[in-house]
Amino acid sequence: MSLFDKEERLLLPEWTKSIDSLKSPEIKPFNGGDFSSLSDNTDDLYENFVLNKNLGSAIELLNVAYIENREAESRVAARFIVQGFDLPPQILQFAKFILRGGKHDSEPTETQKPIISILRGWLHNNPKDALAWLDLARAYVSIGKLDSAEKAVTVGTNLLPNHRWIIRVASRFYVNNNQSDKAHYLLSKHPMLKEDPWLLSAEIAVAESYNRPLKMVSQARKLIESERFSPLHLTELESSIATIELSNGALKKAKKLYVSSLRKPNDNSLAQAKWAERNANLSNLVNSELLFSQQGAYEAKMWEKYYNYDLSSAIDFGIKWFEDESYSVQPAIMVTYLSSVLDNYALCYEYAVKGLGIDKHDETLILNKLFSEICLLDRVEQCINWERVKEWEGALKSLAAVDNENTAAHANANLGLLHYKTNRFELGKEYYAIACDLFSKSKNASGIVANMNHYRECVLADVSWKDEVFYEMEQAYKNSLARKEPALVYYFIKMNMLKENPLKWDEIKSTSLDLSNLIAKEEKKDKIVTFDFDPKSPKIIISK
Repeated sequence: MSLFDKEERLLLPEWTKSIDSLKSPEIKPFNGGDFSSLSDNTDDLYENFVLNKNLGSAIELLNVAYIENREAESRVAARFIVQGFDLPPQILQFAKFILRGGKHDSEPTETQKPIISILRGWLHNNPKDALAWLDLARAYVSIGKLDSAEKAVTVGTNLLPNHRWIIRVASRFYVNNNQSDKAHYLLSKHPMLKEDPWLLSAEIAVAESYNRPLKMVSQARKLIESERFSPLHLTELESSIATIELSNGALKKAKKLYVSSLRKPNDNSLAQAKWAERNANLSNLVNSELLFSQQGAYEAKMWEKYYNYDLSSAIDFGIKWFEDESYSVQPAIMVTYLSSVLDNYALCYEYAVKGLGIDKHDETLILNKLFSEICLLDRVEQCINWERVKEWEGALKSLAAVDNENTAAHANANLGLLHYKTNRFELGKEYYAIACDLFSKSKNASGIVANMNHYRECVLADVSWKDEVFYEMEQAYKNSLARKEPALVYYFIKMNMLKENPLKWDEIKSTSLDLSNLIAKEEKKDKIVTFDFDPKSPKIIISK
């Protein structure tokens, strides 16, 4: 595993399913009244549905009740909708999602196949349904069929070349597919670009994605200052300009815009604000109560839980983020990273495979998949599959030879792990030393993770140099600027527990640590923190 990257987050459009877009102001006309008029409307819609049980009233009730977290009314509408009407598959899938208690299918890669068949069948009879073409493209992306996805995107954009939502999600597809120039062309030729905050926000993000001049920033500022638009329609544009101000060092301007963007936030602006919190001196932008009152926003909720040292809940939200954005590898990368910190190698492997289904060339996921497979390896000599070991070793040596120092270091660390797991301890030590040296040269805090993994394997192998490696790990951790990273704190405590109880790794590995007290430590730095490393009941003791 490797410490996650904290590079720039671009506020690219989210590619929701078309049925989900119906719940968003993004798809609403600016002159159609304030979208917030839907608020507190479930009671009226439910009364209307009871009096006039028809499909239109059921769909309207489903959308609004879901927004307002009115589960009972949502389920009433969903039960009516699934009764066999000839409806677009997007609507039927959403109704079934509600009836499953808001849970997605557990195996998205497998279940996407029938979804693709359903969508293709629908489009055979309804070839001008542009939204369904984009849904089909999204399903294709989630299983790595990018050529088929691009064809579907092309059909959809040709059918409705000026549809805001279609052009925005098409631009997201092209950026993800390393075709930012094509994404930018789609947006720049839109006749309403200069007057539409949603299109302007997308254009700025796409231009940033391939280092194009940001020509629309002045126009974006004018639109924000014009006060012509509801906060619902400005949330992403204000967040985009806030991020530009942040990169220019204008913290006060950035904070003011971030705060404004959170008046009526969506998933994307919430996630961007959480990014700003952890990457700049802008604390407490996002109110936790506001965040958890929102439907979705799984990326933002994951980071909120992570920085409150609740790694198990962070994983849960990371999985929901993956289900919500099954076209992107980023959620899968985070789930694999967090599950490796919790030593849940089976979960790490599962989401590495799912992520590679989207992009089979992603080096981080390839490395995390190999890491989890090696961790699951049985150390007993007669149980080792040496053909598989040789295959892994070849793959890792190829990755260790690439120009990217982080990838090469990560690959060498995995080679160290592989050699320890196959009882070639001296070679394992050498590879870990190479990895830590590479991480050190690039000033990458992932070197601490490599030290921690090395120490764990030293203890499990009971090698004579384990105390030496512990000292190196301890010094690297204590001297690192990243030592307050929740994942590093969590695993450092685990390694201390292992030092105290070297024969109890199975217990320690599955122990769930409650680190909530460390939040208080962040606020009062003069407190002394000590640890009781009993794996049956580990405690964190903070002085008064």
